[in-house]
Order: sequence, then structure tokens, then C-alpha cells
Amino acid sequence: MRRCPLPSKEIPSKGWASYDAALKAIGERRGDEHADDRAFLASIGFVEPSGPPELTGKGQEYFQVRFIREDLPEANRRLQRAVLSLAPVAAVAQLLDGVSGATRATVETVLRSQGFGDGLRDRNLGFLLALMDRTRIVKYSKSDGSVRVLVHPAREDAVPASVFISPRTPYGNRVWLRRVLAEGTGNIAWLDKHFTSAAFEPLWEAIDGN
Repeated sequence: MRRCPLPSKEIPSKGWASYDAALKAIGERRGDEHADDRAFLASIGFVEPSGPPELTGKGQEYFQVRFIREDLPEANRRLQRAVLSLAPVAAVAQLLDGVSGATRATVETVLRSQGFGDGLRDRNLGFLLALMDRTRIVKYSKSDGSVRVLVHPAREDAVPASVFISPRTPYGNRVWLRRVLAEGTGNIAWLDKHFTSAAFEPLWEAIDGN
């Protein structure tokens, strides 16, 4: 029997309410009754990936804000930062930022083109878009499938953990390259089978003599 590949651990397999309940149970030390939820919660940095069920520092901060202080706006802001750290979410936010007419189908195309298509099902895509809508990373309409990115990663002071390039955004690609290089320290090892002399320009712009 042929097995279907599982979706990426960075793509949710259920709605956020279930994950929220799992976080509450772990924070209250009620055992490992939500073992199936740990992989995704670990991917956003809220739960330790192995060992007994335990919240990380970020997870404990979210737990305090969400379940003890009951500050839902602040909890959502913390959740937004955590979700933006996911590579599939970063790909959608960066590649569809400013793109008009994007839809649920466009998001699926972005995910598959960036290597997140193995095991991706329509249900998982819906959960991902719902979570991105909840955290105001995108505005997603279930009725017509429209998607509009609300965050602007390129305008943030910090470079995202994952940076995605596209043939449709040549200028943006160069800006990202300069910003990534500027944050580097020490020696840089570069592997690029398409490297040309044009690539020396962003290198010169981003790197100083030190």
C-alpha cells in the first residue's frame, strides 16, 4: 500500500482553538493528553520538541498573557510573531506582499513552488490561511478565496529567518540579498551555480573591509 506523504510540521493540521487548548493543558501540567499537537507547537517555538511536555520561554510568556492575564490582543501579537517565523508563512507573506488579486489557489502555488507541497491537502491549506487571518498576517475571505497580505516583512528592521526570492521580484531579491549579507559576520561561504559578475555589486554594497 502506498502511503501519502505527511504535510510539513510547519503547516497546521487543525484549527488554532485545538492548539490553544493543548498549550493550556501543558501550561497547567495536565500530562501529555495533546501529544499530537506538540509537533506544530514546537515549530512555532511554544513547546519543547522532545522530552516531557513543557512550554518554552516563549510558550510560557504566551500562556501568561493568554490564560492568566487574558490579554487577547497581546496574546495575538505574540502569536503573530511566532507564526511569521514559520517558513511556509514567510514565503506567502514575502512573495505575495503587494500582489493584487491573490487567492487561496495563489497561496497553494507559492507553497508548492517553494517545496512545501508534499502532503499538502486542501484542509491543511485552510487551517494555515485561517491561522494567518486570525493573526492578521493576511486578510482571507472564505467566501471568495481572496487573500491580501497585511504585514510587510521587507519594512521590518530585522531580516526574517527565511528569505524567499522570485523571478517576478528582481529588485526585491537584490534588496533581500544586501540585507542578509549585511547581517553576516566572519567568513561567508557562497554556493551558487548561477553566480555571475553582477553578483559582486550587492556584495560590495553590503560588506565592509572589516
